[in-house]
Amino acid sequence: MPTLVEQQRCKRCCCSRTGGGIRLLPALPLAWQQGHVTGLRARGGFTIDMVWQAGKLQHAQITSTLW
Repeated sequence: MPTLVEQQRCKRCCCSRTGGGIRLLPALPLAWQQGHVTGLRARGGFTIDMVWQAGKLQHAQITSTLW
């Protein structure tokens, strides 16, 4: 099981919050050319599910947990 620090590093590769928005895959490592994330929590009460291939986002769903 990954440590909390490892989990935070993975989260930062997958999403970051800047200003009023959320950037998806801002720092994706070259070794992660394809993958998916489900249930990633973002500040502001959001949950993110996404899929990427060849280092590019294919599908993302961002859901507010506040409503």
